[in-house]
Amino acid sequence: MAIGGSAYYSTIRLRGYSIRVSNDSGVPPSAICYSDPGNVTLQTVIENECVATAHYVWFYQTSKVNYEKSPMLEICEVQIFGKH
Repeated sequence: MAIGGSAYYSTIRLRGYSIRVSNDSGVPPSAICYSDPGNVTLQTVIENECVATAHYVWFYQTSKVNYEKSPMLEICEVQIFGKH
């Protein structure tokens, strides 16, 4: 497999992300449900469980890739499931 197509490079913009929840739209929300350690190669399909009651779900990124001027979060699809 070519380096450009490896899991390391295809998930590099996602490393170090966190999932946060809140009941208001204040940025950044302080309640962190999940925080990626940022030092592992991620799979292309990621499932994170977050047990919380909230109105908003945030995907938050503060990490920078070496060539980026600002943090970038690259997500293709998000599914959120809840209970009533």
